[in-house]
Amino acid sequence: MDSAYILFGIAVLSIILGFVALLSQKIYLDATTKEPTEVEVPFLGKIRSNYPALVFVFLGVALAFYAFQRSYPPKKEMWNLEGFFTPPDGKTVDRAGALELRGPDPIVVKNTIDDDKTGHFQIWVNIPEGKSVEQVFETLNYTYSDGSAYIDLKDKSTVDKSMEHQRIFKKVPITVYQSSDTN
Repeated sequence: MDSAYILFGIAVLSIILGFVALLSQKIYLDATTKEPTEVEVPFLGKIRSNYPALVFVFLGVALAFYAFQRSYPPKKEMWNLEGFFTPPDGKTVDRAGALELRGPDPIVVKNTIDDDKTGHFQIWVNIPEGKSVEQVFETLNYTYSDGSAYIDLKDKSTVDKSMEHQRIFKKVPITVYQSSDTN
């Protein structure tokens, strides 16, 4: 947050200096040619005379906009993800297992499995406003000591029902790890 204040300060200083230079009607001359200075500005081309002072104003406004965007992140919306992890015959789903939403910023969700027989899970997660769960996360992983399950969030065939801020997934089988016991 301190860096945002520094950027705002530099932005305000650039804007003020640009306006002071414009109001003082200084014409900037090149020391060697004694001609008015030209500045190449992207998208605008070459600018002559006292217009280089506008560069300070534009730079200050751009810097202020950047600092504002970084200081005030977008609002978040609550999303609900639910479904069922199907355990193999004769097994149950371990509630102590870990659910993880994988993406750029992974989130580990704990204790969201409601029923160890049906494997019903429910996750509530905050997502930036205007984005979907598929845009923020790539996969939903469930792991426990005996096995794991995986849901590709971008694969629409895994979704049973899709609502505005909710996804209900089809049943997902748990892959059981092979035991290394040899008798």
